[in-house]
Amino acid sequence: MSILEEINLTFYHGGELHSLSATPYLLPVENGMPACFNAKLNGKNIGDINCSMNQWLNDEITDAALLSRIGCLLSSCYRS
Repeated sequence: MSILEEINLTFYHGGELHSLSATPYLLPVENGMPACFNAKLNGKNIGDINCSMNQWLNDEITDAALLSRIGCLLSSCYRS
């Protein structure tokens, strides 16, 4: 996968099917992957998802477990 390639994922969380589209920014980079993504969740723009000190942050997502799941999924795209 190219470091700037858009990521499209479908996953279950909380018994619901979610779709995520995330476009990475070139900088900043943390551990060999982008640390910031512009994202849409279920077709709704949720702004930026940022990784800071191994914690994922977003102003629109109030469900910490969902945000963590999204972060894990994004990270796994760069580990494979």
